[in-house]
Amino acid sequence: MDAFMSQFLEAGETHVSNLVLRNYRKIGLSSDELIFLIHLLSFNQAGNKFPDTNQVASQMGVTAQETYTLLQKLIEKKVISIKTIDDSNGYSTDQFDFSVLYEKLNNLSQRTQEKVEVVNSNNSRKEVYEKIEVEFGRPLSPMELESISMWIDQDHYLPELILMALKEAVLNQAYSLKYMDRILLNWEKKHIKTSQDIKKDKEKRQQQNFSNNVKNNDNTKESNDKPEIPLYHWSN
Repeated sequence: MDAFMSQFLEAGETHVSNLVLRNYRKIGLSSDELIFLIHLLSFNQAGNKFPDTNQVASQMGVTAQETYTLLQKLIEKKVISIKTIDDSNGYSTDQFDFSVLYEKLNNLSQRTQEKVEVVNSNNSRKEVYEKIEVEFGRPLSPMELESISMWIDQDHYLPELILMALKEAVLNQAYSLKYMDRILLNWEKKHIKTSQDIKKDKEKRQQQNFSNNVKNNDNTKESNDKPEIPLYHWSN
């Protein structure tokens, strides 16, 4: 067992990102092509940047022709490429380049994220429609739906900000999009873009009101503390 463990440790490890294992089918690879790719990564991480197909075939237990076919498929599918490197002595050597694989995974990740964002955006938009209809107590007209869409798509108001404007409108018993639009425009002038910004603005106004009240009280007190000046009728 000790001899085996020594052999096990000396063999080293091959690092393969879980992104490759989870998404290899999504980038168009078969199971055989994935195994071949892992073997190429193994050679690469061991320092052999351009292994002979016979070497890979020996490890995989297949023919050199089969590994050559697999190599051609990976190149055609733009999962790997062959890059020529010039060393300091002027000699050129070839090596496998895996950057196209990482770019492919990155593009897949971005497309997936974009799909998630579209779904979330559609859900948020639907939530805004539904909450406004509930508060207004009626269905929205096509023109009103278009106006709300313009808030989101053209004015880039966050759904949470629109819902905060709805809350302000309801508190003032103004059940109209025009009133909400005035609120949103006012917030835009103040560079208010999130619910957190609204909270800060309210706290600032409360502080200003408090300071003004204190100042007014001081002025009143000062006025009351002044001695009363008697009025004389000089005409008498």
